[in-house]
Amino acid sequence: MHTTYHFLSAQDLSTEILDSIKAKFKSKPITIIVKVNDDEIELSNEMKSMLDDRLKED
Repeated sequence: MHTTYHFLSAQDLSTEILDSIKAKFKSKPITIIVKVNDDEIELSNEMKSMLDDRLKED
């Protein structure tokens, strides 16, 4: 079984979530992997302007 939990911040983690995981998987062995999502790209003003110009094209 595979379950993925997504959080906007580590601050969103709570004891209720851990209790939920414990209840769901009971005494089965589990692995918890923490991955930071750094794939968000910040667009520069130049990039935004270029995209706006492209949207205006036919």
